[in-house]
Amino acid sequence: MFDPRSIAIQDSIQDVLADVDVTINEIGSYDRHGGTDAGALTDRQLVAVETALSIGYYAVPREASLADALDCAESTASVLLRRAERDLFARVLDRYDGAIGPVETP
Repeated sequence: MFDPRSIAIQDSIQDVLADVDVTINEIGSYDRHGGTDAGALTDRQLVAVETALSIGYYAVPREASLADALDCAESTASVLLRRAERDLFARVLDRYDGAIGPVETP
């Protein structure tokens, strides 16, 4: 079905594009993390954070074991979560005019 609004939308887009130069530098697959704070995390770190939140790991008192939920050693779960927290906090704080310097990954 024809929608007359589509012509107005197309005309508006053409007007904008006439004033905009576009250069394609790279073509690749879409990264679901791009542009978000989650983009600072590896897939494994994101799973650890999502799992920690969903099982009540951050509840007081703590309601669950992240290591059990991730089926890994306690030290592994701890490192995943600490690195994820570090990267998330660094990204959030960076929004406030560089409240902290660059984070070095060991």
